[in-house]
Amino acid sequence: MCRELISQDPQDTHSPPRLRVHGPLSNSPDFAKHFLCPSGSLLNPSTRCKLW
Repeated sequence: MCRELISQDPQDTHSPPRLRVHGPLSNSPDFAKHFLCPSGSLLNPSTRCKLW
């Protein structure tokens, strides 16, 4: 993943595609519940970000 970030255009202000998808979904307990993601997996991590 680090090589992917280094090779990105430094002027690009968007997150890498992988983070645009996995980031929001991995922080959604409802997503993990409805799609039966195993606990501790990429899309159902043991620690989530809480913004509000």
